[in-house]
This record gives sequence, C-alpha cells and structure tokens, in this order.
Amino acid sequence: MEMPYRRPQGAPTNPALLCTECSRELNVTEIGLHKKMINRGATRFMCIDCLAKHTGLTCEMLLEKAEQFRKMGCILFK
Repeated sequence: MEMPYRRPQGAPTNPALLCTECSRELNVTEIGLHKKMINRGATRFMCIDCLAKHTGLTCEMLLEKAEQFRKMGCILFK
C-alpha cells in the first residue's frame, strides 16, 4: 500500500522531517502515526519501518491503524 506524500518535488528537506533512526524522509502518515502512538507533542519522528520495530507491530498493521484513525476523523490524518 502506497502512503500519501504531500511535499512538493524539489522543496528543501526540513531536518525535523527525517526519521530519527534511519534518516529517511517522512510523509504525513508516518508523522501522524508517530504522534498518535508515541507522543502527540513530538517534534522528531520515526519512519513506519522504524516505528514498526519500536512498537513490535508490522508496517501493514500500522497502516491499517492509520486508516482507522483517518476514518474516525483524527486530525493527525487529514
């Protein structure tokens, strides 16, 4: 399942939008998942792969949770 990506091509990368573990560029779904599952006030985030390792869940399970949160109207996933 491909995750939505909203940063325009060629836009400068904000260091806060890189995974704290592997330095991969993040998308809005990964940031929302980190805020929802780890710390809503976070300013540094993990990508979905690192978040899966951290939580002991699979990437597929995390994406399903993100979709559930989106359907529930969670503002982190709009």
